[in-house]
Formats: sequence, structure tokens, C-alpha cells
Amino acid sequence: MSEILGTYDLEKKVEDIVILLENTPKHYAKTDVVVEIESGLINMINTKLTLDKKSRFALVTFSNRHNVELNFEDFTAEAFQDALYGVELASSNVANINVGLNSAFEVAVKSMQKLVEGKQFRIIILAEGSFEGKGTKWEELINISSKVGIIIDAIQIGISISENDNELLKTIAKRTMGYFYNCKKTSEIEATLTQLAPNKIQAGDDKFQSREDRDMKGLLEVIAADLITLDEGVKSIEDLRNILIQSDDQFKCGICHSNDCMFCKGPAFSCGAYCPECGRFYHQHCCAGWAESQKDTPINVFKCPVCFHLLKVPGSVHRISVLKEQLIENQRQPKTQEIKRFNINEIGAAGAIKFCAWCRNVFNPNETVNNCPGCGSFYHIDCLDEMIDKTINRCRVCDAPFGKSARIVAGIERIV
Repeated sequence: MSEILGTYDLEKKVEDIVILLENTPKHYAKTDVVVEIESGLINMINTKLTLDKKSRFALVTFSNRHNVELNFEDFTAEAFQDALYGVELASSNVANINVGLNSAFEVAVKSMQKLVEGKQFRIIILAEGSFEGKGTKWEELINISSKVGIIIDAIQIGISISENDNELLKTIAKRTMGYFYNCKKTSEIEATLTQLAPNKIQAGDDKFQSREDRDMKGLLEVIAADLITLDEGVKSIEDLRNILIQSDDQFKCGICHSNDCMFCKGPAFSCGAYCPECGRFYHQHCCAGWAESQKDTPINVFKCPVCFHLLKVPGSVHRISVLKEQLIENQRQPKTQEIKRFNINEIGAAGAIKFCAWCRNVFNPNETVNNCPGCGSFYHIDCLDEMIDKTINRCRVCDAPFGKSARIVAGIERIV
């Protein structure tokens, strides 16, 4: 995994930062606040680029809705400044933290999906702190962030807020190993932002991240994109005709390079899907097999062989693959069942209607019987001996192998 995702030495990592800016009238309409925010962000970026010219910034604004003003891929200092100066004031005074965090997280995820080596991701929230409609979504997002190492710093601007709102931003920063600042004076904003320019080093990194989290496999599963199904990918009658008659090479699987799936043996349209990034056609079952063969991703996640985009095997296909493997393994090494013996009277009135799965006759009162724990079938003692000779020590009903305790001396005489 390390050769793909890069070093975990955060001092050596290039840091990409999403600026999450509240743009409600109650917050962003204050001229002195806007000037300080713009000046502080531009100064922070210039300082950051002086420390590491490879760092990138994205800009997201939010109120009760969000807008991605600038993506990482389009970042330059000039582009960020233009985007920042071009931020439009929202029409609503409602600031929904779920909307803002979700959008910032998606921007970071979009970059993570490219598996850029040596990257550290950070989100910096600049908000008044008075949020509505908080719900629980923000908790889910910061829990994921804390596990995979996305740091969230929070700068609270303004004093006309409640203690509960104050605690929310504190909680977000604390759980993700970030900083929390409460700028009660407008003049503190620029200096605070400048302090955030250096990389944030996570103290005690190993203490809050499991090995799986450090390998980022949990994150890869969260951010992997879904395959595009045929009904979404077929855009015209000509597309449908080509896939049905399989006359077009574009419907040859990018993994098995065949029209027919090598796993289910069906034609292209039986289990076909597309990569949402490059549009390459694949059999879903081939994708499942490819995912299982990869060592650096979860068992249901794989990299597109063409564009290396992270993709997720559909849940139903992955589940069938898992069950198939379990079935094969059970056939290789079926679990041995140890026969249970007890008096038929021990199960009460139900014993009167039980019958032997070998000879199909009922049991006599007070008779000792054999019971297969695998399927619950009952056998007379001498019937069991006869059966295991003919089935090579296996249950007639469920085919489970019996242990050595199954064979005992026969000789119980029954009147049938």
C-alpha cells in the first residue's frame, strides 16, 4: 500500500486544504469580516506555498446550500484569489454544517480517489458557528475523517453565539486532531489563518488509527465510485443494438478482453457495466474477480485497469462471490459432524412422529437414536451403520461427513 499512497511521515507529506467558508448574510455581509477573511486566506496561501509549492487549495462556500468555488485540480494562487473575490452572498441566513462538511468532504474524496502519493488532507472551517438543522450527518463525516486522518481546523468568527454552537466546532476540531480558534475580534482573523499555514502534525498518530485505517482501506471503500449499469450507460438504440449483437469492440470487457463473461459465461449484456471515469466496459463478475486479486485494496474495491480510478464491485455481485468461495471451501474441507445419541423419549411427544431418514420407519418408545446435527435427521442405530457403509461415512440427507464416533457395533433388533 505504501508504494501507492506514499509515506505516512506527515512532515514529508504534501498537504491539500479545503477552505470551507460560510457565506450567509449574517456572517459574510460584514465588510470588515470579509476583508479580514480575504486578506488572511491570501496571506496563508502565499505562506503555505513558500513552505511547500506543491500544496493545493480548494474553496467551498455554504449556507443552507453549498457551492464549490474552486477544485484542487484548478488551483493556482491567482485562481484561488479570483474565486475568493467572486464569492456571491447567499440568500439564506441558515448555515447548515451538514451541507458544508459533506461538500468539503466530497472535494477531498475526489482528489483521494486518484491515489496521489504522499498526500495529507485538511479542511479549514471559517464560520460564525450558529448552525441550524445539525442532525447527525456531521458526526458520521468527522468519524470517517478521524479514522483516515483528514484533519479539520475550525475558526469561529463572532461573539453573538450560544455555548452549544461553540461546542460543536470545538468537537469537530478535537475529534479530528485539528485546531479550534474563537476569533472574537475581527482583527484576529488574519493572524489566526497565518498560523495554520504549516502542515498540521498529528501527535500520537498510532494511538488513534488502527492498522487498517493507516492503510486507508476503510477510506478506499468509502470513496470508491459505483460502476455505471447498462441502463445508465446505453444512450441510444444503436448502443443497445451493438451490445445485443456484440459486434462492437467497445463491449469487450477491459479485464477478460472478451464479449462473454469468463465467470458467468453470459453475453456482454448479462452483467455488463461501465467505469464512470473513463467509460470502459467491464463484466461485473470480472470486476469482482479482479478486486479479489488486488492486494492493496479491500476485497470489493479495485482500480480500473485503464484509468486507475477506484471502483466498487456492486454489493450483490460481491456477496455472490463471497458465498461461492465459501461453498468451494466447504466442498474442499466440509465440516465433520459428530453424531448425537439419546433416548427418543427425551424429546417428549415429538418423538412419536420422528422417523428414520434411512429406512423411513418410526422409532420404538425408549429406543436409542442417532441424530445428525448438520440437518437434524434421525437414524436407527443399525440403520446408521448400514448407511455409512454405503455413503462412505456421510449423512444421506445433507451429505455432511461424520466423525469416528458415528460407527458403533450394530445389532439392535427392531420389529418393523
